[in-house]
Amino acid sequence: MKKDYIFQRNYVIGTWSLNKKSLKLTPNEDSSHPPFEYKVTSLSDTSLTLEITLTERDYAWDFEGIEVDELIIVTEKYSKR
Repeated sequence: MKKDYIFQRNYVIGTWSLNKKSLKLTPNEDSSHPPFEYKVTSLSDTSLTLEITLTERDYAWDFEGIEVDELIIVTEKYSKR
């Protein structure tokens, strides 16, 4: 995520918006990826913790022991460098 509201993640580029309760990642229109809306669980000057509930297929990751259409809760933690 960059100050100019552009994000790049796993070969996907788009825009982001943040408020106190959610972070929305919107891929560019030429992408087949849907937008992601994360719940902000913690935000400080140096870190950000996000939570999202979606299927394994929507998250585009193959977790062992989880079915592709099973709902999962993913927590992601980021630190400022």
